[in-house]
Amino acid sequence: MPHQPNIISTCTTYYRVAEGDYCLAIVTKYGNFTLNDFYTWNPDVGTDCSNLLLNNYVCINAPKPATTTKTSTPVPTQPGTISCCKTFYKVVKNDSCVGVENKFKISDGNFRKWNTGIDKDCFNLQENSYVCVGV
Repeated sequence: MPHQPNIISTCTTYYRVAEGDYCLAIVTKYGNFTLNDFYTWNPDVGTDCSNLLLNNYVCINAPKPATTTKTSTPVPTQPGTISCCKTFYKVVKNDSCVGVENKFKISDGNFRKWNTGIDKDCFNLQENSYVCVGV
């Protein structure tokens, strides 16, 4: 005590602000976090560091929140491709539904379920578009 107001509650390591300190200097001194991390952990210092309080403790380490990654869908996709697809294939000239299914060892039923816009004869399989080959 005292500490900078509104420090993140999950802080694990603190640093006492000394004369001449500024946010970037603290980040540089400890080097295992970013300036954005510092601002997130110590929001009341302000994004210009103008409210950094002398002789107060600031957070210099806290667990990073878990991040999730979303599989990005390539463009263009074959019309009717399901949104939860995880594996895509780019259709090339002379591809057929049977050829793609064999290449990825998937059943015709699954291929059709994942790519609902493909007609029964596979005539509208679009070259240079992506189809779903795995969920």
